[in-house]
Amino acid sequence: MEERNQSRRPRRDAEQPQQKSESLIYGKNPVTELLKSGSGVDTVLIAEGMAPAVAAYYTALAKEAGAQLYLTGDVKYHDAQEAIRQGIVVADGGHFGTEFPVVADLCQRLEEAAAKNQWNITCETDPTSKDMLQYM
Repeated sequence: MEERNQSRRPRRDAEQPQQKSESLIYGKNPVTELLKSGSGVDTVLIAEGMAPAVAAYYTALAKEAGAQLYLTGDVKYHDAQEAIRQGIVVADGGHFGTEFPVVADLCQRLEEAAAKNQWNITCETDPTSKDMLQYM
């Protein structure tokens, strides 16, 4: 009978170089296992509204896994402070700066899907939209 590896962690052979995977892993336990496995991760998304202590824990795991940047559209002060303390660059693009640039593309994709599926949908963008926040 063949023995199977029941662990969710990938088996690593020290002789072979790691291959890049384009997999999406989500959920608390699978993400935790992946970050602890040493498999290498290039992107970690942290849910908005996560308790600060939990966000700090995952930020630390991401840092250990090689993360260098915390990119967000709405950074909380203490989350940013913790990431910076751990040596991770924090980039807060704001809601407008991270959302508005993709609106036209999303609108085009929606219209293409509507045409393909014969949905009666039109998409309009707001030509007057601008960042309401002013920075000093």
